Amino acid sequence: MRKTDVLMVVILALASIVLWIITHSVPREYVMSQHQNSQKFEPFLSPALILTTKASATTTKPASTNLTPSSGLIPNVAHFFRISHQPSLRFTEMLSIQSAFQFQKPEKVTLHSAVKPSGQWWLQLISNYELELETLPSNVSTERAKLSILSERGGGIIMDLDVIVVRSLDDLRRHAFVIGSDKTTRLDFGVIMANADSTFLKSLLNFNSSEEIISKSYPMAKKHQSVHIEPDALTFPDASHHYLLFNVNQHLRWWKQNYVVRFRFQEGDSDIYNPEYIKLLRTPVGEVLRLIQYGSSDVIDSRMPHIMYAKELNESGFLNAL
Repeated sequence: MRKTDVLMVVILALASIVLWIITHSVPREYVMSQHQNSQKFEPFLSPALILTTKASATTTKPASTNLTPSSGLIPNVAHFFRISHQPSLRFTEMLSIQSAFQFQKPEKVTLHSAVKPSGQWWLQLISNYELELETLPSNVSTERAKLSILSERGGGIIMDLDVIVVRSLDDLRRHAFVIGSDKTTRLDFGVIMANADSTFLKSLLNFNSSEEIISKSYPMAKKHQSVHIEPDALTFPDASHHYLLFNVNQHLRWWKQNYVVRFRFQEGDSDIYNPEYIKLLRTPVGEVLRLIQYGSSDVIDSRMPHIMYAKELNESGFLNAL
């Protein structure tokens, strides 16, 4: 190895260590304020840099899977909505459903899927938990279909499979209708909670398409006293702050203030995640996935030195700003 190559490795290692010291000593308020105007920065660990072992298909089965009913205006019934036509259930999708069992403890769980799931994560899920499977009709109108499910099935909670529950939603169940907002003039339909008799729910179903529902629902919701618009805890980070999920400032753990964390994965983005890979991730994504898979958000495998971040950090241009 040439001296210049050695020197570059040493510089990158030192820069990584400096970055670690900075990010672990900056107050949360300062870091969050800097994120407001920062460019997209996603320095997550590349799978190519990790010597992974074969993904384990085992998880700890809960001590009890008895579903305990709990009171509330919105029924404690969970529905998951999957429009992907990929039969093989992804690891993160399994953890999405598993997170509801762990933190929400619903009386009943139903997966509404465009195709019948298959694969090791589906088999693991149904071996550990009891849930019902219903097939969605073809060419389904997503938002309208979710609302119809809540109306026709007696109400409850419906979520996309990129949503991870990190604490109980029971505090929100006292309302007739609950939904998040992206802080603009649109509602976020990734998580919807409703009583079947909600007048707002019925009014939304008067629209014929999801496009109408998305464009017209926000001003309607603002006028309905029975509607609770949750500003952050169901939607943060929104699309404009999505990079926070992949930031190495793991000590902030902002997600603990949320009810759910929504990953907003694009098709195929979540394929890299497995039980071994998430052990190493010093990012909010890693923390949240470990919380569900292993019961703790802490890094499990510490063999990964900070030098392993160097390539990603250098290419991002972040080190140049130090």
